[in-house]
Amino acid sequence: MAIFTMKDLDKEFTNTINDYVNKGYIISPMTHGGSYSSEKSHVDFINPKDNKNIFRVWLLEDEYTPNPKRAWDRISTLVISIRKYKWDGKHYNCTLWPDKGEVISEKAFYTVKHCQCYTDSLEEALSFRNLSCSRFEARHIKRTDPKILDTTKMPLKTLDAIMDKINCIRGFRRANLNCIKKVTLSKDYNGKLRAYIDYDYNNKSGRLIFS
Repeated sequence: MAIFTMKDLDKEFTNTINDYVNKGYIISPMTHGGSYSSEKSHVDFINPKDNKNIFRVWLLEDEYTPNPKRAWDRISTLVISIRKYKWDGKHYNCTLWPDKGEVISEKAFYTVKHCQCYTDSLEEALSFRNLSCSRFEARHIKRTDPKILDTTKMPLKTLDAIMDKINCIRGFRRANLNCIKKVTLSKDYNGKLRAYIDYDYNNKSGRLIFS
């Protein structure tokens, strides 16, 4: 397993291209036409001694879905794919598709951190993903497990601060402590503590949020 940055992937793509150049292949810019939604880049090569094939080095975007029943849960990937296509050596306006041709080699890099870091190990990518999901679920559990406070045991200064806010609201200028119906503490998805104050006075109600 290895961790790759975007610059590392640039080097991987460049090294693949240099490998073909070093083998005597030449770049074929006239066959580079066409662009596809999954494509990041591509370079075409031909062998000067054999005009029957085009070798295209693709850099493609893809997605891996660990669980087909959770189609929304995906791991973004970048794939360096080398494919060989039959060619007559004459027509340059040919369309080469990323899912066609003979696969010479292919290497996938899985997102570890959104658009910043990749790994060439699917097992490692799944491990990072599961860790991230566990942390999210832990925060979610904390958020959905609120604690209701007993207002009779709250510090007077805290209650005064709450009433200062409530009394500034139109229609609640003469409200007193009895208007506070419930004070709830809970954490949001980021683990930040929030207080929710529900109040009611003269058939009017509202909620304040302190964080």
